[in-house]
Amino acid sequence: MTAWSNSYIGIPRIQAGRSHAGVDCYGLLWLVYREVLGLELASYAGETVDALERVEIARLVECGRSASPWREVSPGGEREFDMAVFRRGGVADHVGLVLAPGCMLHVVDETGVYRETFSSGRWRGRLVALHRHEALA
Repeated sequence: MTAWSNSYIGIPRIQAGRSHAGVDCYGLLWLVYREVLGLELASYAGETVDALERVEIARLVECGRSASPWREVSPGGEREFDMAVFRRGGVADHVGLVLAPGCMLHVVDETGVYRETFSSGRWRGRLVALHRHEALA
């Protein structure tokens, strides 16, 4: 598995977190993009309310906007550092960071950041979209 990801495993989940002290799902994406890729994404940290990440994720994936740096990727065509968007409770409000096809790094609960498959298991039916940042195209 991708060696760089080891330094993120176990980071606790903290709403609006954007550091190794704690991250939310988008915060993990933001932190990895900043530290590993040297890319600055919008933080959105001050805009999360009551553990709802819906606003920041909706902004992220508005791929129809010309200003959006995200481009949709077909399932099966995902690669390392792509963003996977998932539905929870009927709403697309969770993201994971693709490590390899069907495998992601993400954080959802007190477990902290961990690796998990999304090609099978509980996330398979919840996958809404895959996106690649234009800087990685």
